Amino acid sequence: QFNNSITSSWRKCLSLVPQDVYLRNETLLENIYDIGNTKKDIISGKIKKATESALLDEFIPRLEKGIYSTVGERGLKLSGGQKQRVGIARALAKEKPILILDESTSALDKKTELRILNNIKENYPELTIFMITHREENLNYCDRVIKIEEGRIFEI
Repeated sequence: QFNNSITSSWRKCLSLVPQDVYLRNETLLENIYDIGNTKKDIISGKIKKATESALLDEFIPRLEKGIYSTVGERGLKLSGGQKQRVGIARALAKEKPILILDESTSALDKKTELRILNNIKENYPELTIFMITHREENLNYCDRVIKIEEGRIFEI
């Protein structure tokens, strides 16, 4: 068992994007970045970089109020792929050193998924990513691949 302070400090280094991203019935901006943070952070480009990397900039302009549009309860007003993009942008905006992608691009078409992965690799070169995926072509972005099969763990 880990010491609680060690566990707590280690968790502060992680951002997780699950397959099913939870969104609050608030604005897109508030779902990407905690509104308790200052406007300076938003102006600094952190949000812009994250939204562009996750390709949110492709659909935000089509929303009635742009980034200030509400997403509905659990993101009802967005498609599954759009919700996943919001989750990715939220994780990137936190600027944590470790990103865990747990089937977090499964609702996206392959072309969009590859563009987002390329953007993350290019815009966040120091980021350590743990990617859980069933799409073998995604493994091309990985330096190391660990496979879990029938209770066995091995490196490919």
